[in-house]
Amino acid sequence: MEKNISKAIIALGFVAASIICMAQVAHCQTLQLGVAAINTEYRITNPVEIVQDNQGISATLNAKVYQTGENSRGRVRVGVVFNYQRDSFEFPTDTYAFGPELAVAVAKTKSLRLDLYAQARLGFDTTYNQDKNFSREYVFGPRLVLGNFYIEPIGFGYKRTEGFLSPSTHKLYAGLGVSFW
Repeated sequence: MEKNISKAIIALGFVAASIICMAQVAHCQTLQLGVAAINTEYRITNPVEIVQDNQGISATLNAKVYQTGENSRGRVRVGVVFNYQRDSFEFPTDTYAFGPELAVAVAKTKSLRLDLYAQARLGFDTTYNQDKNFSREYVFGPRLVLGNFYIEPIGFGYKRTEGFLSPSTHKLYAGLGVSFW
């Protein structure tokens, strides 16, 4: 009987602490989950430049690591990004990547905030045919935050796969998402 009471007290304490913690960080956008449409431009420069455009999709989970408070100079948020991409539906190549994100609030009104963000993603590309190629991608753009929802009207990405002299990939993103906690 005493064991059950102590377990119940510990469980209630844990629930109360969780509720208090969630209430404290409710405005901090601890997790962001978003989807985006991608236009990918492959450039192959040897021996003749060939350009191929493909449309795909991207899904991103962004977890907050650090955030400054609101002040006259804006807000700075540092996060860790986990990203999945399918660059093309015709010739599928999937990318799994993660890395840091820096977002700075540059303008704010009563119901809208404009953030500028930059990400550096490291990961690998695969076609699931016994191949995994190291990739790195740098993404930046604006983010319009409307409460717990956000819109990324345009994002610019530059990607290199497997080595310094490999073909570069230029990407355009447009997406939306939701923030939790």
